Amino acid sequence: MIERRSIDGPATHALVIGVGDYPAAMGRFGISRIASPPRSALALTQWLSDRYQNPEAPLATIELVASPADVPTIAAIERKILDWAQRCDTDPGNIALFYFCGHGLARGEDLALLADDFGAAGPFNPLAEALALEELCLGMERCRAQRQCFLIDCCRNEDPSLVAYQGPFGQVPLAPGPLLARPRPRDYSVYFAAGAGQAAFGPNAGTSVFTTALLEALDGLGAASDDDSDPRWEVTTLGLQQALVDIMRRAQARAGAPVQEPKLGGKSGEWLLHVAAEAPKVPVVIGCDPEQDNARAAMRVLRGGALVESRMPTENNWELSLPAAIYELAVTPLGSAEKRSLWHVRPPSVRRRVRVS
Repeated sequence: MIERRSIDGPATHALVIGVGDYPAAMGRFGISRIASPPRSALALTQWLSDRYQNPEAPLATIELVASPADVPTIAAIERKILDWAQRCDTDPGNIALFYFCGHGLARGEDLALLADDFGAAGPFNPLAEALALEELCLGMERCRAQRQCFLIDCCRNEDPSLVAYQGPFGQVPLAPGPLLARPRPRDYSVYFAAGAGQAAFGPNAGTSVFTTALLEALDGLGAASDDDSDPRWEVTTLGLQQALVDIMRRAQARAGAPVQEPKLGGKSGEWLLHVAAEAPKVPVVIGCDPEQDNARAAMRVLRGGALVESRMPTENNWELSLPAAIYELAVTPLGSAEKRSLWHVRPPSVRRRVRVS
């Protein structure tokens, strides 16, 4: 499925891949059918279509390749990558956006992205149906698009049988460019859902842990603004990574989930990915220091003198969600006068400790 829009000048071109079935690999390398990648790929595709805004490079094309409607075999993936690279190559101001969600296998820092027909070639060519991520990034050096973003939502576990594997760690759809005395200028960011040797997780129903955090970050929790009077909330490449770390840490702490640490690779400065449509709603935790003083302090949040939220004394910290802005926090200890202070609420999250004694 591909969506096209007519854009004059620099534009964003996205290729979104979600692999979940793996009929030829069941039981090998610990691989099983997974439900979240097709749902995650569809969720990102819908977000890009409905919400993505970048005045420097408006969205021109999105191509979705996901099980079961459009089976992402290695042949299909290689063909789609070639088509995508050609679209990205039309203007040096283009943004190339690549997303993969499915199973992955690692060899040190190398990562193989496994296609739907992984395992079909048998044990003598174990990576015949896998995509070599490092070589894909190197091959995109030949593309004129100077801003490139790779979102990689898969495990990075090693399998002992592949540690000594020689050669490219998977198939290479784009030939690497010649070594140049002056390489073509390119910023490329690679966002990994997990650190080296870690697993990436996804529920049986819904989007994966990483993609859920990605959408929250793009919707504003990865945004920053320098102007309080007329803010433009910009999600940059660095802001996105900071938000991914924060969102996933908080989610894991709430659920007691296994550690999954998003990592940033590639070679990139900071550049604009997306402009959020409105001020983001920021998760806020307010509590007393020490925490037992929560039970003897009433709290209010005000903006421009008007009451926004209030809470009577209770033992727990106060958890709420506030649009990014400047607020006044009013704390009234039992039997004492109210104390007020100004504070900025900014993404990705805020934790405020107050002393009442």
